Amino acid sequence: MVLGALAIPALAQAQARTVVILPIDARGGEAARRASASRVAAIGEVIPRTRLRGALRDTGLPVTDSGFADLARRLDAQVIVMARVDETATRIEVRGSDGVVLATRAAPLLRGTNGRQEVADATFSAVSAAVRTLDMRDDAVRERARHSEALEVQERAIEEATRPEPPPPAPPPPRDARPLVEVHSGVEGRMRRLEVNLASRERAVHDSGIFAEAAFDVRVHPLRRAEHGLLRGLYAELGGTYSLTGAATERSQSGTVSMTALRVHGGVGAELDLGRVRLGLGVGGGLDEVSLGTNDVVPSASFGYVRVAPTLRYQLSDDGAVAFDATLGARLAVGVGTLAETYGDSASAWGLDGSMGLSARFGVFEMGARLTGSRWSLDFAPADPGNRESAQNGQDLSLTLGAHVGLAIP
Repeated sequence: MVLGALAIPALAQAQARTVVILPIDARGGEAARRASASRVAAIGEVIPRTRLRGALRDTGLPVTDSGFADLARRLDAQVIVMARVDETATRIEVRGSDGVVLATRAAPLLRGTNGRQEVADATFSAVSAAVRTLDMRDDAVRERARHSEALEVQERAIEEATRPEPPPPAPPPPRDARPLVEVHSGVEGRMRRLEVNLASRERAVHDSGIFAEAAFDVRVHPLRRAEHGLLRGLYAELGGTYSLTGAATERSQSGTVSMTALRVHGGVGAELDLGRVRLGLGVGGGLDEVSLGTNDVVPSASFGYVRVAPTLRYQLSDDGAVAFDATLGARLAVGVGTLAETYGDSASAWGLDGSMGLSARFGVFEMGARLTGSRWSLDFAPADPGNRESAQNGQDLSLTLGAHVGLAIP
């Protein structure tokens, strides 16, 4: 009696167990079962007799060893109490839902009220011991689970600590402000002066004054997304100008002649991106032609040439939208037009040109200004050294200032 009373507070904190108390096959057995159920109700939920009868109809009595698990499953019970009365005592046996014996007790024979009460007390004591065993078993399972979880956490931590660092992701290709295609057009003001030094020590001069030209330029960067810097910087370009107005002043200042001017150039090149600075080199060729009307001063000039030019571009803004650029080119003429036959037997020419510009980009729109200068140096081989109208040398100077607008297509 004292043991059962002391066990109640501790058991009340444990998980409530569902208890099945089987019928006792003896005289006074039902009364003893009811007394036992009343006592055990303090520490667990006792299955009502009506539910028990339905389950026993399927399993039958007496319950076999294999039948305990089936009965527990049907009634969703964790504790099963079975009492058998022999010649000397009442044997109480408590099993778990798996049929394993958890506790046993012996009580006197079922004789009178005192006998039933002693059977109930023994049943309470056995169920209390069984519940403690189940609680300890559950605690052990939970402890093993916590220990297993701690081991998994530790193993993961060790694995994370010993796992080799993954290689850093490849850096994205550097941002390149080059558009795929640049198309510009604009208007330029140009001055051109041709001077030919004659054998007579006189000088034939063509001075155009300022005249206007229409200009266009197209540049393509076909590999601007490539990983290698030089490949990104490859480009091809084509451009030219054509005079809108023009006049030639004669040496004698006695009048003017009509004039048209045409320049066409093209080439390929590459730029190396060094951050804000781009250094490049371009090669190509072109035609620089000035056609004059009939006059007794100088003939028309037409320079076909090949050209090589280093380039520099400096980004004035972080995104490259505002930039300064400069170019210095060397030219070798492959023909000088009618200048050779007018002043001698043959002629050769080489030239230099330079430009600097400022451009700004607003989305896909661009605008800018450029100053360009060029100089052709001429050398003549006279057909008749004694001819005073033959020429020795000369120069063709040009200075251009222009503005352009255009599109930078990404």
